[in-house]
Amino acid sequence: MTARAPSDAVQRLTTVFVRQDHYAVEPIHTAGYPPADFTIWSIGDLAGIDPRRWLRAANDARAQ
Repeated sequence: MTARAPSDAVQRLTTVFVRQDHYAVEPIHTAGYPPADFTIWSIGDLAGIDPRRWLRAANDARAQ
């Protein structure tokens, strides 16, 4: 999604890559996409991310 979004919209997003299933670990399926702000192994891992980290990632992205 971020590869096709306008650059100003990307700066407001915090991206999460869920490395779920075999497609997520094969480089052929992930090549060409920008790295995510967070990488997790299952969707349930979202609950374990401290909300302050979300804010830090968003602020870091805006500063770039």
